[in-house]
Amino acid sequence: MTKGTVNILSRIVWLAMLWPGFGFCAETQPQETGEGTFERDWPAVSMAYKRATLSSKLDERIASIVVKEGQAVKKGDVLLRFSYEQIEAKIAMAEVEAEFKDRVESSRTRYEFLSRESERSKKLSEGAMIPEAEFDKDRTEKELARLEVEELKRNSRLADTKLRVYKAEAEDYVVRSPIDGVVADLWAKEGEMARVGQALLEVLDPKVIEVRVHLREEHSMNVSANQEVAVKFPAASERPVPGAVFFVGPSVDSSSGTFTVKILTEPGVEHIKPGMSCQVRFLPPKNPEGRPEGPSH
Repeated sequence: MTKGTVNILSRIVWLAMLWPGFGFCAETQPQETGEGTFERDWPAVSMAYKRATLSSKLDERIASIVVKEGQAVKKGDVLLRFSYEQIEAKIAMAEVEAEFKDRVESSRTRYEFLSRESERSKKLSEGAMIPEAEFDKDRTEKELARLEVEELKRNSRLADTKLRVYKAEAEDYVVRSPIDGVVADLWAKEGEMARVGQALLEVLDPKVIEVRVHLREEHSMNVSANQEVAVKFPAASERPVPGAVFFVGPSVDSSSGTFTVKILTEPGVEHIKPGMSCQVRFLPPKNPEGRPEGPSH
């Protein structure tokens, strides 16, 4: 959540504390002066501000589902697990392959011994105390030992990389919630074979609601970011709840002649749910003394 969004939510809480009833004041009552009047209740749609549809990242059998629809979850909670046998076997094999440390040390010790033997043979050969062929043999064994050490070190690095890759892949075998919220939809079934990209379940936060309203272009001067609003959810409550504008569309849709305004509200009322139809009243800006300014048209 951005810093701006946090500020908007803080303003909403402040509004709710300041105006417990949050009733509309006389200056902002609907005016029956035609469709072009700005100070009226605008029809709007609502939705969860934070929601996440979780999809499968692999082709694998679903081993277990540990949540059910309607269940509250926290960020990081396990929601679903895939069959783990194949990746577990890969990790076990990679761990065995990664055990090159002792072999590398053993080969390095052998190489160091052969290096000393080769130096000794070189001196003896130069003094004609041993045949040159024996020196060549010691030198060849030393070189072969060096190549073995390099090969083992290379294999060790490759095995470590493979192990890290498999362990990273293993994370995809467990599906976790990316947010605090509620399991809204559950399409996956235990035992079924999931495919890459297949939608498994959806989690949303019902507490913070985004409201969208489409205004005609002539009202573009009447709305600004952080502007306070009152939102009514007629099906759930007669009282409006406070909200604030967090986005004003930068362009007008040429076909409808409207632009989009997005609002955040945190109702705190159990029966108000994302997706409900609603109405928005844009409150007039306040002057420096904190009193509402005159109505805008």
